[in-house]
Formats: sequence, structure tokens, C-alpha cells
Amino acid sequence: MSAKYNGDFKKDVVYMYIKSAKSYAEIAAEFNISKTSIRD
Repeated sequence: MSAKYNGDFKKDVVYMYIKSAKSYAEIAAEFNISKTSIRD
């Protein structure tokens, strides 16, 4: 079963990816989500 994330959470993750030099793995660990969730 896939997790459901609200819009604000998704925006926070995308913003972090765009504005930082962090990798998918680093952001995934910070938000406790999978790397695939960020990529997709």
C-alpha cells in the first residue's frame, strides 16, 4: 500500500530538493520517505 502525503508535505520535499545540494538519499532520510517517492 502506498503512502498518501498532503500537498504541503510534497511542496516541502520538492522545495528542499530544488534549493539544496542534497541528494535524493539525504532528503529521503531527513523526511523519512523513500528515494523513489522523491524521484517520482
